Amino acid sequence: MHESREAPHAVEKNTRIYVYDRTANKNEPYELADMERIESLLNRRRRLVDQRELELQENRARASRTMHPSICPIRWISISPVYPWRNIHDQYDCKGFHQQNLIGLFSGHWTYQTIPGGSFGIGRWQEKGRGPLCMACSSLSANGTLFAATYTDESFYDNKTLFSLTEPENSEKIWVNMRRFREMTETDS
Repeated sequence: MHESREAPHAVEKNTRIYVYDRTANKNEPYELADMERIESLLNRRRRLVDQRELELQENRARASRTMHPSICPIRWISISPVYPWRNIHDQYDCKGFHQQNLIGLFSGHWTYQTIPGGSFGIGRWQEKGRGPLCMACSSLSANGTLFAATYTDESFYDNKTLFSLTEPENSEKIWVNMRRFREMTETDS
């Protein structure tokens, strides 16, 4: 069995508290007073959380570099294990999964490539008389992290400046319909 990256785990037995740690093929109980081991496990957990946050920042930066430059709103989503400490599948399998399962994110033309640790996809849209513009992107990592970014539906369908190579700095057509978001969060009371 693999070590738990959610360690330390504390268990109370017969009015005593033990912290368990997996070593080789068995669980070793430690008295709660073994503070150095607990500190080591907590530091490992923090490093994994920092690693997850760094991957999110890298994905957002890649999306910013890749997508068509615009002042229109972009929405993004990231789904990741809480502690992404190991690969859950082979990195070369990411591209095939990516191609088969993320088609609905954006209806443009998608291309995919293998990148270190996973795969990356670019969704392009072509306006009449113009070259293809990158309007969406996504990545899938072997550690189970999925990231996707695209322009909001409102800016994509109701905003002609999105397809312009020179956009005005202030445009009244750049907006997001917040009513839909409010409707999704309202409860019947």
